[in-house]
Amino acid sequence: MTSHRVGVDLRQGEYIISVYSRTPKGVWVGDGVPTRLAEDLPFEQLGDEVRKALARSRQVGVPELTRDSRPDKPLLDLLGLPDYATYAKGTRSVRVRIDGGEIVQVTPLRNGGPQRGFTSISDAKQTFVYESPEQLGAAVKEAFTKAV
Repeated sequence: MTSHRVGVDLRQGEYIISVYSRTPKGVWVGDGVPTRLAEDLPFEQLGDEVRKALARSRQVGVPELTRDSRPDKPLLDLLGLPDYATYAKGTRSVRVRIDGGEIVQVTPLRNGGPQRGFTSISDAKQTFVYESPEQLGAAVKEAFTKAV
């Protein structure tokens, strides 16, 4: 079954949508430059942007990480930030996964700071069959009410 993943972060009044793709060994890593969107987007537009990002997520196609890899570089360059710790401070995050083209999981994450990073809040995960961009956008915005 194919699986596609994106991260949607809420930081300083903006959504930052990051695409994740798999390396040949199966590690999910950031793939490309994230998308920046205003926080006040309607559900339908947010859902449409998340769906487009999911379509860019690849099963295999990004190189394996090396000691010198910087998968966060496109994100940091986009925002003009010195490091990921600066980015993560005050950021809320949601993971969106779609399997088989229709089963969606939206999981809010807990921001554990630089030591723990972002971890799933599994008991707040929503799973549903994709019906529309509006439904997806509403689920993402709802998940942010549980992300801490």
